[in-house]
Amino acid sequence: MRDAVADLGIRTLSDLCRVLGIWPGGANYESLRDQLRELDVDVEARFPRAERQGAIRALEPATLQAALDSASSRSAALRSLGIPITASAYQTLNRMAEAGLIRLPPNKSRSRRSSGERRAAVEEKLVQGRRTNTHKLRCELIDLGMKDHRCEGCDRSEWNGSPIPLELDHINGNRTDNRLENLRLLCPNCHAQTPTYRGRNIGKAREARAGVVERQTPTS
Repeated sequence: MRDAVADLGIRTLSDLCRVLGIWPGGANYESLRDQLRELDVDVEARFPRAERQGAIRALEPATLQAALDSASSRSAALRSLGIPITASAYQTLNRMAEAGLIRLPPNKSRSRRSSGERRAAVEEKLVQGRRTNTHKLRCELIDLGMKDHRCEGCDRSEWNGSPIPLELDHINGNRTDNRLENLRLLCPNCHAQTPTYRGRNIGKAREARAGVVERQTPTS
């Protein structure tokens, strides 16, 4: 770890957490500090801003989720935790939700809708040829029980005592194919190992599909 800190130009504990693939905050910071001290790294000198991390990042996701579940709104949850209500606080909440670490309370207009109405609205998105917000769709699938909060690759639902971050993967690599059978929830590690991760091999997949169509087209 000491070599990684030196070689990769890591300037903050948050950077180090991202390199190691762990959530930057809470108990992970304390664990990293202890490990770095065992490696004779002067943590206070090497990471001078380590103690000034944002108040939200210093919380465990489970603690933040409990506040969100018991509050009537995001701002109420922040107030209950003594966190200043700022634009950056809301941005951090959104980033944590996008990473699958927490679930944000629904908007009031959405909460008045019955589960049947919400399910019908989601099912309209589960078709081919339509782009949709994958983060929003992932949350809706989990909230409505159409998908479990579990990685469909490694079968894990938790990581380091917190809900495991999940990403929505299109199995065939086509991001406009939102049929339920083409969607799966994967943790970042399993998602990165898929053949079409972040557009990887998409061109080859399209060529293969085009070849199949060409072979199936009857000649005159």
